[in-house]
Amino acid sequence: MIHLAQSTGAPNLRAFQRTPVELTALIITPKGTVETRIRDISPAGMFIEMEKMPAFAAVFPVLVPLPTG
Repeated sequence: MIHLAQSTGAPNLRAFQRTPVELTALIITPKGTVETRIRDISPAGMFIEMEKMPAFAAVFPVLVPLPTG
């Protein structure tokens, strides 16, 4: 299921258009694995919804199980 993001009315100055999605993601951190949601993706990245943000500039693996298996 895809939900469209609500517009804020601000101009979109991004180099790549974002595509709204509803995907589960697994974030692998030094403190364990966290299940979260991806809300949109583009060729340059993705918006991952998280309760607690990692340290600025932290690098960690993100596993995205695709609906097709």
